[in-house]
Amino acid sequence: MAYSDQDLEKYLIKAQEVLNSKTEDYLSEEDLQDIAQKLGLNIQELAKAKKDYLIRGHNHRRAGNYNDAIKEYEQLLLLAPNNDKGLCGLAQAYAGKWREQRKKVDKEKALAYAYNCTEINPNLKQAYHVINELKSSQSRKGHPKKTLSKKKGETNSNRSTLIFIAGIVVYVVALIFLVVNVLNMPTHLFIISVLGLVFTLLLFIIWLRRRFD
Repeated sequence: MAYSDQDLEKYLIKAQEVLNSKTEDYLSEEDLQDIAQKLGLNIQELAKAKKDYLIRGHNHRRAGNYNDAIKEYEQLLLLAPNNDKGLCGLAQAYAGKWREQRKKVDKEKALAYAYNCTEINPNLKQAYHVINELKSSQSRKGHPKKTLSKKKGETNSNRSTLIFIAGIVVYVVALIFLVVNVLNMPTHLFIISVLGLVFTLLLFIIWLRRRFD
């Protein structure tokens, strides 16, 4: 590498110290240039370091090593807080972690970095893809509730059908009882009539179930 790893490490440590001392959660370009000048670092070497962090971050992310990718992107953003590709890479890496682990914190960070990226570069489509994917996953959560409502409606419909059938049975039995008493029907004929009624009702129930199913 053209730059010294030791000098770069000093730069990152100093940048983190300055960041911790500020009320803002980012370093300005003036802050970064001031740190580089105090440490005697070359701007061209820092530019090379930024490029290397970005390349390593992309390679780790594409390989599914999301934690390693996040570390590389974070180092890049210490050198260049407004680097749109670094912000987008972080959004994509956290989105990848969320797909694997479904942790809410990863999803929130992915959205935050993606939105931050679109503010800096409104033309970076990858950031919008992250936002669209994560927002779409939220809208799909309501679908199971609709399924439950549908099942509940089906249950009420089946219950109404059973009540209707029970009403018919009671009515027919009462009618037969009345006929038996009026006509003084013999017992064996009464039993045959009841069995015929039961068979007819079974056929009727089977027909209803097929129709409502």
